[in-house]
Amino acid sequence: MMKVFGILGITVLVVVLLLYEWPKMEKNQKKEKKALLILLTFDWVFTIVLLVYPDLPNPLVSLIPIFEWIKK
Repeated sequence: MMKVFGILGITVLVVVLLLYEWPKMEKNQKKEKKALLILLTFDWVFTIVLLVYPDLPNPLVSLIPIFEWIKK
């Protein structure tokens, strides 16, 4: 049940941020608006995933074997 409230809280924060930033952008700033929507959507999804799966490993863990030779 707490995760549901967390998801709702995160969603409300993202919507408030969008409603705050969107009117400040001018009508001809279409690329900036698109970038804002893409970044907010990515951040929202990533935050929800981390909320639901808190033990998810760091993405950099997958790069450690590639650069293992630097330690030697």
